Amino acid sequence: MLRLPPPLHLLKSPSQFLIPEEQFLLHGFPPPLNGFSLLRKSTPFLFGPIPFLHKKRDIPLAAGRWWAPGVACKIRNLLDGRGLEEGTLLWVGVDIGGTFTDIVVYDEVTRQICTVKTPSLHENLTRGILTGLQKADTPLPSVSRLVHGTTIATNTVLEGKGARTAVVTTKGFRDVLELGYGNRVVLYNLTYRKPPPLVARPLRLEVNERTLADGRVKKTVSRPEIGRLAARFAEEGVEAVAVCFLHSYGNRKNEERARALLEDFLPEVFVTASAEVVPEFREYERFSTTVLNAYVARSVSRYLERLQQELTKGGGNAVLHVMTSSGGVMSTEVAARLPAHLLLSGPAGGVTAAGHLALSTGERQLIAYDMGGTSTDVSLVLGGTPSMTTEGEVLGYPNKVLQMEIETIGAGGGGALPGWIEAASSPWDPRAQGPTPVRPAMDVEASNPQ
Repeated sequence: MLRLPPPLHLLKSPSQFLIPEEQFLLHGFPPPLNGFSLLRKSTPFLFGPIPFLHKKRDIPLAAGRWWAPGVACKIRNLLDGRGLEEGTLLWVGVDIGGTFTDIVVYDEVTRQICTVKTPSLHENLTRGILTGLQKADTPLPSVSRLVHGTTIATNTVLEGKGARTAVVTTKGFRDVLELGYGNRVVLYNLTYRKPPPLVARPLRLEVNERTLADGRVKKTVSRPEIGRLAARFAEEGVEAVAVCFLHSYGNRKNEERARALLEDFLPEVFVTASAEVVPEFREYERFSTTVLNAYVARSVSRYLERLQQELTKGGGNAVLHVMTSSGGVMSTEVAARLPAHLLLSGPAGGVTAAGHLALSTGERQLIAYDMGGTSTDVSLVLGGTPSMTTEGEVLGYPNKVLQMEIETIGAGGGGALPGWIEAASSPWDPRAQGPTPVRPAMDVEASNPQ
């Protein structure tokens, strides 16, 4: 069992893992939502604070390795055979991939970690987490914090299984999502066609309102007009609405009023406003990001709710956080409200680890290469800091939230390696889709001899 120095920083007590909220806000996290702090005062991270989020760069880092793949994972052994003691502080990291679910358990008392790998079960992703914790001999009541990297938002977009979404926008701007950019994405491909908008034109409706570029409200939102739109959405079976008004980054009053009215008329429908998702100028990018937020919200909220229920059912009372695309964490409540920040939740953890490794080893220029079961993610770490951007895309749709700059190709290794290593005995699915994992070809041949 690998014994570790204090995670990330040479600290002596858990209280020193705490990061003031204002440091997060300085690095691109959204402002407080309706008075609720997105990241409450002193929100701890899984392995301590992430170095590149700090304003000071001269904090001494712990030397040595921090990851122990393949280590036999028995939490009781972590405590030198003394068994789990009351008050033991266990932090759990979970990453669900297309082929496997990886579990990392960290003991804050002994400063030791161990890992477990278990097949991802696509008919019930939460079961893979619980199975992994069982393999790790980690009772849920002993877990105090659980951080989860998830691809549920990304897969919802890629598979086209998001909510039936509508858009409410300023009069004259319903086609912003259709027009997009004027450039040719693939320069020499004359047959290229950009992806269709996530919201079809009949569900992009206009409101006679106007906020000027300097933030002054020229025309307010009318309740009867919003009522008529709500009735139309109810007839169309709309499940989510994105409110995208011109210049709302300068004054969100009209957007907030429209959202409140829609929530009043349609209490079962998820409503999000562009000023809460990405309060910045550039209308196309802001509108697109808000639509993505609405489109994936239902899938994300249902998944997180189910996961929380399963953890509670198993006797757990751990604080559950979700990894964001920028390498930070969000509470499940905020993640369900702002799921656009989770579109790179899965690969962000690996890049964050590469950033820590760069600072710990002195190798400040790294290529982070993460090959999973269905895709390979590549990112750069420059000067010990992961590359960040606000110009990301998902399937061609702009996503303007702060995120790590990660390039993904559809080439993973999970479709072949498990068959070689485990003699085709594990229920893996090389396509990582469908409710029932596909058995490996050699396993099928072995069970059907000719």
